[in-house]
Amino acid sequence: PPTRLADTIKQVLSPSLLLTQYYIFIIIPNNKKDTNKTLPIFYTIFGATEELASTTLNQGGKVIAICGATTIDMKNSKLKSDIVIKTKSVLGTVELLFPDNVEVITSSKNILGESLNYKKTESKNKVTIYVDSTSILGSIKIK
Repeated sequence: PPTRLADTIKQVLSPSLLLTQYYIFIIIPNNKKDTNKTLPIFYTIFGATEELASTTLNQGGKVIAICGATTIDMKNSKLKSDIVIKTKSVLGTVELLFPDNVEVITSSKNILGESLNYKKTESKNKVTIYVDSTSILGSIKIK
């Protein structure tokens, strides 16, 4: 019957439309704000990524997970100045692992999602990492 076909089409297209709207309204506008320097971007869509980024993100970058998981390990990084890392998560998880000698300051926008900062600050003479995160039905974990 026609109603079954219409219901099936709705069920298939609804998640796709949600992801498309997220991409159009959140990811594309944020890309237009970039400065002249080219920063690395890590994308994970329907998969998993683990990156040992000891020097890759030393000037900042973006980490995006859509229906997947991304882990960025920067524990061996030798950061010399403050950086900004932007993260986006839709139905996925972004995990950022930072060295002990940094302070992490977060700014987050969550819609049925979470942004967790487990990083403890013990000294004031540290490099600061600013994490700007957006999460829709996902999570962003900073350790």
